[in-house]
Amino acid sequence: MTAAAEVVVIGAGQSGLAAARALRARGMSPVVLEAGDRAAGSWPRYYDSLKAFSPARFNFMPGMAFALAASTLVGQGLGAGKPDLAEKFGWETQRFGRLFGGLTGVGFIVLAPYIMRLYTNDAAVIDAGSNALRIIGLIQTFLDGNSVGGFMLN
Repeated sequence: MTAAAEVVVIGAGQSGLAAARALRARGMSPVVLEAGDRAAGSWPRYYDSLKAFSPARFNFMPGMAFALAASTLVGQGLGAGKPDLAEKFGWETQRFGRLFGGLTGVGFIVLAPYIMRLYTNDAAVIDAGSNALRIIGLIQTFLDGNSVGGFMLN
């Protein structure tokens, strides 16, 4: 006996798992198909020393931190028929998101080599990764603010 799936998500990497979570939050029961032997996508096959960590997890994954707060608070203000309050909530969550992003960015810039040493001992990888973390640190405030703003409009 076979049953038809309401929704099929192809791939159990970060995007596939995020999509499945969003579908479940909306009352659906997605089936996630992954060609590999485990969830996480293909990155573990390519990088021996890579570990899953991303500052984006604080607000880019659905249902997390400031983005969820922005969406909820703005929605509550609009639902109550108070657009001024919704706008105030939007700007406040935007401000906190940017503040958090700025502090995270400064941490990435200052602590880049130490963060990289948590994941590898290879000097070339530490150097390249530190440079990448510093670039991420420079744009983190804008990334966080934009993601909060995007969810605020949901």
